[in-house]
Amino acid sequence: MYPYLIHQYEPNNNYRPHRFVMNYLWNLPLPQRPGVAGKVMEGWAWSGVVTIQNGYPITITDLGGSVFCGGNGCSGNGVVSTANFCPGKWVQDVATHGSIQQRVTSGLTGGPGYFNGKAEGVFCQQPTVNGPGNTLFGNAPGGILLGPGQNNWDMSIAKTTRIRESQSVQFRAEFFNTFNHPQFSLPNPSLSGGSAGQITGTSVSPRIIQLALKYLF
Repeated sequence: MYPYLIHQYEPNNNYRPHRFVMNYLWNLPLPQRPGVAGKVMEGWAWSGVVTIQNGYPITITDLGGSVFCGGNGCSGNGVVSTANFCPGKWVQDVATHGSIQQRVTSGLTGGPGYFNGKAEGVFCQQPTVNGPGNTLFGNAPGGILLGPGQNNWDMSIAKTTRIRESQSVQFRAEFFNTFNHPQFSLPNPSLSGGSAGQITGTSVSPRIIQLALKYLF
């Protein structure tokens, strides 16, 4: 049995407390004109998808629990050995302060990064039992911190020009991550290495522009 298995209870890994997604399509009401001017102004549409949401939950881990997992840590046993708070510290002390850009930069330049770790005195070594190296599970709950959120706007501008009654040409310009917002992936959740709290990737690519031409008949 695992006496501290209660700390395995945590939010689902796909849980996002707040999530807003909007799809829209607006056929632009431009004035009708005869001749070439009318062809230029007809058939314009603006569409897109907006996604604004919280990040995923983060469970901060630390290699340990060896007394319960055969002496080699808990990796591969289906059990996560969570971190251990120092006396007087708790969930409210985990997150670092500043903008997401400042927290990312801090982690990559020797600072704590996205969350405080052992060097900041928030987490300590797990308690030992039956001699050195046999550590218990930490007391930190799972999912105690939310990762970076997203604010992503994908847009498209399309122009459909009718050639004949059953034929038309459509030009489309698509913009993914239109405003080129940096949207970061989860930080390294393990205190066991030297990169705890560091964010080294993004969850959404930088702005991509795609052009397309389609003949409809």
